[in-house]
Amino acid sequence: MTMYPYILRSLPASRLAYGNFPIPDTDEWIDATDWNTLAECGGGFHGQSAEHYGYWHGEACVLDDWLIQVYEYDPDAGYVGLENKCKVRRMRRRAEGQAALDLLGELCGGHWPGSIAVPPGLTLPLASVGGNCWLHTRASAPVLASVGRSCTLYHMAAAPALTIVGGNCWVYSVATVTALAIVGMDCTLHARTTAPALVKVGRDC
Repeated sequence: MTMYPYILRSLPASRLAYGNFPIPDTDEWIDATDWNTLAECGGGFHGQSAEHYGYWHGEACVLDDWLIQVYEYDPDAGYVGLENKCKVRRMRRRAEGQAALDLLGELCGGHWPGSIAVPPGLTLPLASVGGNCWLHTRASAPVLASVGRSCTLYHMAAAPALTIVGGNCWVYSVATVTALAIVGMDCTLHARTTAPALVKVGRDC
């Protein structure tokens, strides 16, 4: 496939970003009218890139109407790397929803260094997530083997291949973690969940 610079973003179905800034529902190039080159939030379109990553509104995507998106950005128009995200001046949408997750898997080779929240009912095709990972209601991650930081699985979410979580792991009702063996910090198993392969927890369980 053709590779290009990209960012991973999330957005409410209203398509109103932070501060009620409207994001057009289009696959055409769009420009940030408030662009600046300051190394701080504001003044551009924000997201995670392969170079600057880690920040995510994980809890927000518990709502059914949140969108996950992959955008191509124009590096010549403007790019500023921040501590745990980036901002760009010009971008165009490449995929949204399940198509965005599938595209992300291709672009990053199945190993995403940042954080990600999978909206309800969608499937994450990644083998590893370097940051935090949230799998919301009935979301699945069939090949996910490791999460570098913390991982949360909500009601009926499934990560049957997940073996290692570097930080905390929260598993809610009827979620599936049958291969989970190592949790670096706390592990919390809620109602009707089991981790039969679990052999090591860094702190409390």
